Amino acid sequence: FMGSVMNIFLALVLFAVVNMVGVTLLEHQDQKPVIGWIEPGSPAARADLKVGDEILSINKRKTKTWNDVEMAVGTKPKWMINLEVKRGEEILKVPLITETVQLMTETKTRYETGHAGFFGKILNQVVEVSANYPAEKAGFKAEDIILAINGEPVYYYQLNEVIEKSPGKELDFLVERKGERLELKVIPRLEAKMQEATILSWPVPTLRMTLSFGEKVGKIGITTLPKSLFKKYGFFPAIAQSFRQNSKLAFVLINYIRDLVTGEASARQVAGPIAIANFSYTYFRMGFFPLISFIAFVSLQLGIINLLPIPILDGGQIFVLTLEGIARRDFSSKVKQIVIQIGFFIFILLLAFVVLNDVVRVLPRGWQSLFFWK
Repeated sequence: FMGSVMNIFLALVLFAVVNMVGVTLLEHQDQKPVIGWIEPGSPAARADLKVGDEILSINKRKTKTWNDVEMAVGTKPKWMINLEVKRGEEILKVPLITETVQLMTETKTRYETGHAGFFGKILNQVVEVSANYPAEKAGFKAEDIILAINGEPVYYYQLNEVIEKSPGKELDFLVERKGERLELKVIPRLEAKMQEATILSWPVPTLRMTLSFGEKVGKIGITTLPKSLFKKYGFFPAIAQSFRQNSKLAFVLINYIRDLVTGEASARQVAGPIAIANFSYTYFRMGFFPLISFIAFVSLQLGIINLLPIPILDGGQIFVLTLEGIARRDFSSKVKQIVIQIGFFIFILLLAFVVLNDVVRVLPRGWQSLFFWK
């Protein structure tokens, strides 16, 4: 039991430390889930959702922010989800079947997540302006926030499409720079589209390079990311925020375990030791504090999982003691031994599954690759 307590305590301490140092957060994740863009041909488009719709709940669970929506959809690949949507003054109930998206990490590991095809009003933040490109000549600077083009709001997933379709045409950008709004006029120039190519060779390792080939499109020479905010907390606010973060993550895990038991979540999303090692390396490359955040996340999950009523875990021991309390007598040593053996067997099965799950992710057809005769 103390092991779980220390795991959870470590998560609280680490998140508090990271909050005091400061964290970079995507701005839209704490905003109301109002749809800003819908991917053509996606489940959201087929369900006739509209830009401006506010997602009130998913499967009867309230969604106050985009973070809630992303969690609810991401854990439901290829699953019917029921949305409650506010459109103007009208409340609609919309059934929607999610698609599956394979997210590729740097280690070529695939993770299955649900994808609905709706996105928030995510603003573009300029992170780099290329030299000798139209954007530099027009006066763009790093950290500029792009609000609109030609008087129309343009969000993160639309920007490249608008620019690429407008070579030689003057575009009027509305930009926010340090609280001040500016208008910048820029004409995209025509050049070959940049695409990533995989070059296979031996004995030289496989290379991934970005090359110019294919159709020509408009380019202005900027790199953007979703608008982010830097937040830094004092000592006591950092502790309070850590409690909120850990509480939210704990409920996400508990809900996922419940959905896993009822068959509403995919077991393919479960990560084992190999996947955790891959993620650890990714966060290590991102920096010290992202790695600390990941360690806190894993520690919290270990603490909660250790409280599950599986006999070999702390939660199993608590469960047995509770049953003894209800029965008002101690169970015999033989009964306890059988319970421990059953728990050990379940634990080995779970461990074998998560390790095998990690291995099949790198196979071309996932679990189907194991059935090579089909």
